[in-house]
Amino acid sequence: MDMEELFGKPAFLIDIFPKTVPTKADGRYFEAERFFQRSRREIFGRFTAILMKLYCYHDIELVTEEGSRPADARLLADLVDDCESGRLSYVHFFLPEEEVLITLFSGDLYMTVYNAQGALSQLISQLAGSEGLFFYPAPAV
Repeated sequence: MDMEELFGKPAFLIDIFPKTVPTKADGRYFEAERFFQRSRREIFGRFTAILMKLYCYHDIELVTEEGSRPADARLLADLVDDCESGRLSYVHFFLPEEEVLITLFSGDLYMTVYNAQGALSQLISQLAGSEGLFFYPAPAV
């Protein structure tokens, strides 16, 4: 399966919230998001820990604006740091054997996981939980 096709597959979020926050007219979500944006380094550190643990179990291809290359521990951590700081606008983590794509965008405080099923979905959920984060189905767009 082509990596682009994965964007059309079922998606899950690895998030600081346990489920999608409902829209409120008073803007409280945006106030909370501004608060959590001040903790970006810590949150992205949790993302790095999840991805590093996942890397121990699966091959990962790292995809940025500059192209793709196989992951190694140092490069994976450096690219997440570059995304956190805004030096990169995104990093995609492609697991070719599982046909799973994980996306991380610089301005977001969550990662999106496409096409995770079965044992891999359970593993990602456990890894997210071990870092104090939540794994749940993404809302329909």
